[in-house]
Amino acid sequence: MNDLPPDLVPPNGVHLQRTQNGEPLPAETEETSVDQFTFHLNPFSYTMVKGVQVTDDDPSYGLTLATDELNHRAYVTNVKENSTADKMYATHKSTLKNVKGAYLVGINGKRVFGKDDAISMLRQLYDKRADNLQLELAIEHKLSCAETWRAVAEHNIMEPSAVPDVEHQHQLSLADVCCISAIRYPHLDFSESSISTEEMEMVIQAIQSQAITPAEQAIGRFTRRKLHSLSTWEQWRAGEHKQLDHFHDLKMYGEPVGKPPGAIVLQPHWQYSIKRDGTRRSHNCCDGSPRSAPLLHGIASTYSSCVEQPIQQLFFAIESMEAMLKMLMHTLRHQRPYLRTN
Repeated sequence: MNDLPPDLVPPNGVHLQRTQNGEPLPAETEETSVDQFTFHLNPFSYTMVKGVQVTDDDPSYGLTLATDELNHRAYVTNVKENSTADKMYATHKSTLKNVKGAYLVGINGKRVFGKDDAISMLRQLYDKRADNLQLELAIEHKLSCAETWRAVAEHNIMEPSAVPDVEHQHQLSLADVCCISAIRYPHLDFSESSISTEEMEMVIQAIQSQAITPAEQAIGRFTRRKLHSLSTWEQWRAGEHKQLDHFHDLKMYGEPVGKPPGAIVLQPHWQYSIKRDGTRRSHNCCDGSPRSAPLLHGIASTYSSCVEQPIQQLFFAIESMEAMLKMLMHTLRHQRPYLRTN
């Protein structure tokens, strides 16, 4: 580095020279040693050479080759039974087990890269009527599940164009959970009519919460009758009182009144959930389910616009008036020329 011209000195060398006030760096007094420099002609960690005697009249010697889409190298996809290449091992099954899927990196001492190179070399040996065939194969050992996923994560194979996000957390929607559950339990019904979104959210919140007790997990759906028998009932009742006090402050509830004729009354209903911090939440709402208010659902499902509705009568009246005005203007426009001619 001391012998380089000033304009070719790398930035780290310039920094070191500045620390020496422009003086050359002193030579090291201790002897340093480095490992012997080695290089390989192929990127594979392990290769083996198998030699066989030619026993058939096949230009491919029984090898079926293909091209790897990733590195464009030739590899073995199949070995014909009782062929020359099949003699590399004692049985055909053993040959397929050890050779199928291996990269072909050399034929009779010559390097092979692509599928076309391998086919051309095999053809040349066939034309020369070679007696022996030596194949250099790169057999990649099967990785364990943990090693495979570690390699996938390292090379970002699943989504190569994506920018790695260390803080990303995978999420599942309720629809995803329903689809997965339907596959695992095909005899159960996971439609919206069978299980509501509120019930699913309540179960998921309970699973995510670390403060839920085994007794609360065992009862399944939270109902007031079930929660009343648990040791955590006081926390649930405190949540109810907090909800009612909040509604009172908002003046949500008025004075009691009698039921008007034909009115549909929705009974109060409590829904319970556990927050992730362990807080027991009690929500007071109206029970508008088909079981509790069948008349309301019957009216809502069979409702259709008809002339008995005031808004529909007003709409028809306005449209009829506009149509009559258009007809009147059209009639007057055509009668005026006729009157003038008379």
